[in-house]
Amino acid sequence: MEKILDIMLNQVRLDAITKLRNAGQTMQSENQIIRAAKDIMALADLARREGLLALEDKVQNISSDFLQHLIILVVDGNCPEIIAEIATNIYWTKAPNGADAMTDYMFMRGILGIQDGINPRTLEDILLSLMPIEQQQKYQIQMKEFGNLFII
Repeated sequence: MEKILDIMLNQVRLDAITKLRNAGQTMQSENQIIRAAKDIMALADLARREGLLALEDKVQNISSDFLQHLIILVVDGNCPEIIAEIATNIYWTKAPNGADAMTDYMFMRGILGIQDGINPRTLEDILLSLMPIEQQQKYQIQMKEFGNLFII
């Protein structure tokens, strides 16, 4: 039997993919999704080096209220199921479209992965798998140019 966490995340994932496909791609939406992946990877790198509590120091540097909220939920020690429930409630209430939907899902999936201690390379693969191939290539080029250094 599938866990409630998996069910919630799968519903949001499918919704975000559908909305991203239906919206079409603009340069702004491409950059937004790439930026979301970079932000999550910066947080994953920090959490791996310094622990989850170190994420709290970065909250004020995050432009997304949704991501800020998710970080605080993790730092406060909430279980993944509670974080997923709150995050999916916010997602469905906001009803984001296009790149906003995918960005929110990436934040949700990324934060839960960080909390779970997923290896950053694996987390990066998960995030890349959510992007159209052209965006994956742009992300990888940008990461090579910056030497895979993640900065928030």
